[in-house]
Amino acid sequence: MISRAPEAAAVLLLLIAPPARAGGFWKPFIAGTASGFAIHEGSHLILDLAFDAEPRLKGVRPNSKAARWGSRVAKAAFLGVIAFKE
Repeated sequence: MISRAPEAAAVLLLLIAPPARAGGFWKPFIAGTASGFAIHEGSHLILDLAFDAEPRLKGVRPNSKAARWGSRVAKAAFLGVIAFKE
C-alpha cells in the first residue's frame, strides 16, 4: 500500500502558507533557476564525459514510482495555487 503522507503534508503546507506577494521577483528567479539547472546538468555531462561514463538522455517511465510521486506533488501544488488565487 502506498502511503499518502507526502501528499497530505504538501496539501497541509499549501493550506497554511500565506499568499505570495512577489512583485518584480519572478524574472530574476526564473533566470536564476534556468542558469542553475543548466550549470548543474552541464556539470553532470562534463564529468560523465571525463570519466567515459557514456552519457545519454533517458526519459522517466510513466509507470515508475518517481513519475507517480512527481505527478501527485504537481497536482497538490496546482490545487494550492487554485485555492490561494485572489
